[in-house]
Amino acid sequence: MQTSPTLPRRAFLSQALCLAGAASTLQLGPVSRSALAAAQETNTAGEPADTRQALTVLSAQQTAVHINLVSGTLLNFGYKTPTGNQPEAYKNIAYLWPVSNNSIPWNSEPENQTQILLNRPSGDQNFKNINITTGAYIVGFAVGPKVPGTPWSPYLNVVASAYIPAQPTNARPPIARSTNLKPLYIGTNSLAYGFSFLPGYNPALSGAWVGLWEGEAASYVAPPRWASPILLTGNEGTSGLSGVILSTGEKYTLGLFASGYNQDSKKLDLLRRACTTVLAV
Repeated sequence: MQTSPTLPRRAFLSQALCLAGAASTLQLGPVSRSALAAAQETNTAGEPADTRQALTVLSAQQTAVHINLVSGTLLNFGYKTPTGNQPEAYKNIAYLWPVSNNSIPWNSEPENQTQILLNRPSGDQNFKNINITTGAYIVGFAVGPKVPGTPWSPYLNVVASAYIPAQPTNARPPIARSTNLKPLYIGTNSLAYGFSFLPGYNPALSGAWVGLWEGEAASYVAPPRWASPILLTGNEGTSGLSGVILSTGEKYTLGLFASGYNQDSKKLDLLRRACTTVLAV
C-alpha cells in the first residue's frame, strides 16, 4: 500500500462530504463534530475550516494466498497473514472449490478443505489426494472456522483467494485477491477509511468491524481503544470511526476483521483479523 500524502483543501472537502455519512453514523461514544460538520464549518474569513490532520501510512499487512504447484492429485499453496497470527490455534482453514469464474461460491460446499497446521503467520501446505482436472478452481483462505447458520454464508471468514483458470496445459497462472484496508481521512475527532473484501462478501451480515489501537501493532489479546462495525452490505466501500481523538506525532494501527463484532469491547473477536495498517498523524 502506498503512502497517502496530505490532501489539498478541495480534495479534502469533496472526500469529507462523501465519507461523512458513513463515518458519522458509526460511533463509539459521544461525538461533538463529524467530518461533514467540520468540512462545512466556516472560519472568521468566511472560508471552510480545515480540520484535517496529516496522514501517513507507514506499513500494511494483508492476508494472502498463492499457488505454488498444481498436479493431478496435489495442490500446494502458500499463505501469509498478519504478524502475531497463529493459524493452527486460531483455526485458519483453506478451502478448494471447482468454479466457473474468479469468485468464491459462498454457499457451496468445497470439494476439499484443510486446517492450517502451523502456528506461524506465513507458510505453505498441501491439498492431498484430490482430483484436479483442466477445469477452473479457487482456493479460499479463512482466518477462522466455518460458521454454520449465518444469514448469508458459512464461509464468511474467507478473506483471500487464488483463482486457477481452466486450461488444457500445465501453464495455469493463478490470480490472487486479498482483503484491503486504507485510511482516507483523519479529522479532529473522526477517521474515515476505505475497505474491500472479496467479491460477493457481505460485511454487515458477517459482523465485520474495524478497530484502532494506539501504537504500531494490533493485538490478538487486548481490545482496541476504538472499534465500530461495518454496516454496509457491499463487499467494498467507505466507513469510519467517530469519537476518535488522535495525537499529532503518534502512531496508530487500524485493523479490519471479517467477523466477531460486539458492542462490549471485552467480547470482540480479535482472532479474525484480515489486514492491518500502521499510520502516523
